[in-house]
Amino acid sequence: MKIFVPVLVIFFSVHISSQEIGSVKKANHSIKLVKTSDSYSLIYSDLYTINQNAFQFNFKETVYNIIMDGFEKNSDHQIIVQTNNDTIVKFEFKKIKGQKMLKIKQNNLTVQTFGVSTFYTQKDILRLFGNSNVLN
Repeated sequence: MKIFVPVLVIFFSVHISSQEIGSVKKANHSIKLVKTSDSYSLIYSDLYTINQNAFQFNFKETVYNIIMDGFEKNSDHQIIVQTNNDTIVKFEFKKIKGQKMLKIKQNNLTVQTFGVSTFYTQKDILRLFGNSNVLN
């Protein structure tokens, strides 16, 4: 019980200080965009484990534009972004059954962890970023 109360307080303080912009759920996997006081976090469920992975960035419109530009290219490709000193995010675009899809791969160099999302459509990403409210 002594541990439960501090954990509960931390959970509510983190929840109160952040605002969910959008989320998408696909079967057992999900992705959500959360705004904290001075940055944004993209949180997704790992494809191969039960873990939640996240990376932070300062400007929502920058990440949004990188992803939307990726959907515009016809060929399968990957865009690599270093979000901070120890995290590399790979946006992998593939055409599957005639539809362009995005998979997110993330490497944390400090703790040597790796995460992979499921595939998401452009429509999913628009919903994630709040559709028309992208630049807020």
